[in-house]
Amino acid sequence: MPVYTHDRLVQLAINEAIRQGVTNIKADHLPENSKPAQIGKYIPDVTGTHSSGTIIVEAESADGLKLTHTTDQFATFYREANRIGGTFIVAVNLADKAAAEVAVKQACDNSTKVLIWTF
Repeated sequence: MPVYTHDRLVQLAINEAIRQGVTNIKADHLPENSKPAQIGKYIPDVTGTHSSGTIIVEAESADGLKLTHTTDQFATFYREANRIGGTFIVAVNLADKAAAEVAVKQACDNSTKVLIWTF
C-alpha cells in the first residue's frame, strides 16, 4: 500500500475532482494552480465548483491528523462548506482512513456529511 506525501495527496485530490466533473479548481502548494481563498485563518488545499456546489478539500498525512491545527482546519472548512451548501472532503492515504474518521468526528458535529477520499 503506497504512502503519498502531502503534495502528492493534493495532486491526487485534484485528479479525482476533475474525474468527478469539478471545475474552477484552485490548489495551494502547487505552482500551476491559483491559490484558494482563505477561509477563516486557513487556506484549504483544494477548492472547486461542482454541479452540487463548492468543494473544499484538505489533504492530510498520518502525523497531521493528530494535530490540534488540523482539527481547527477541519472544523473551519466543515462550517464553511455547510454555510455555502458545499461539501468538505478530507484526502488521505488509504492506511490513514481510520485516523481520518476519528479526526473528522472530533472536528465536525455531523461527520456523516464529510467525505473522505483515500488514495
